[in-house]
Amino acid sequence: MKKIIISLILVCFIDKLDAQWQFMGLNPNNGNFNVVNCIVIKNDTIFAGTNNSGAYFSANAGSSWTPILPNYMMNDNITALAISGNNIFIETNINGLYLSSNNGSSWSKSYKGLPSNFVVNSFAINDTNFFASVFDQTGKSNSGIYLSTNNGNSWHYVGGVPSNAYMGKYLMYLSFVAGIYP
Repeated sequence: MKKIIISLILVCFIDKLDAQWQFMGLNPNNGNFNVVNCIVIKNDTIFAGTNNSGAYFSANAGSSWTPILPNYMMNDNITALAISGNNIFIETNINGLYLSSNNGSSWSKSYKGLPSNFVVNSFAINDTNFFASVFDQTGKSNSGIYLSTNNGNSWHYVGGVPSNAYMGKYLMYLSFVAGIYP
């Protein structure tokens, strides 16, 4: 009887759950992409990193979107995005890791101390500590967690990945054999 009641409740409310999502208008390049890889909110501003269409911000709850990257980076796949104060970190699949310390007006590379051929999967920020989950594409054992204590001017390696672990997307390692690593 409980299963029937729960099923009826779910059927009655399933259409209500669907109605909560709305398209927010981020569709550059004449609609040639449908993927937003990462979203960060700072106060009333939404920042979004897209798949092969750069990064954008909206100051009006998604009604309109403005590019925040230079033209030569607007076809990049944004794989990670983080904001702390006026600092914006963006990882692109083509141009690498960039930092803006003026809310996106200008950008500089931020890779000192990182492997030569890397991808940042995600960021985490705790006060003045900036952590990056980094995958070394050369196959060497440089994948792991990197830390910057100087706003991304340099990074240093703080933790590796066990050989039988998979580097995950959220600063955590998961392996069916090795377990979970912070």
